[in-house]
Amino acid sequence: MKLFKIIIPITGLLLVVIATIWISTSRLVTRLNPDSINNEKLNQIHFLLSTSLINPVQFTYDLSNRQISFFIVENPSQPIKVILSTDKNLYQQVSSFQKLLKIVKMNHQQVRIIDLSLNHPYATFENN
Repeated sequence: MKLFKIIIPITGLLLVVIATIWISTSRLVTRLNPDSINNEKLNQIHFLLSTSLINPVQFTYDLSNRQISFFIVENPSQPIKVILSTDKNLYQQVSSFQKLLKIVKMNHQQVRIIDLSLNHPYATFENN
């Protein structure tokens, strides 16, 4: 009977310790680091641009507006500013950007800004 009175409290204490350790480690696994998410987005956009043969210059990541902006220099006198959103699908934005560049080249137009970060993307053209 004495052994039974000693084993029950020790077993209860052991279960509490195990549960505490398990809960604390499971919280560590689910915790997200915002820097790692931002780095993942940056790595993804760098990969997309390099595979699409686009060489960005002056790459900027704006955390407050959730935007990535950079310049494309096809014509040294007229760089093109591109703004992408980190909330939207980056693959679709880069694809839209490529299509717009093809149209601009075919029509012999000059574009200043391509903003794909908004709900209604727009491009600002140079007046000749």
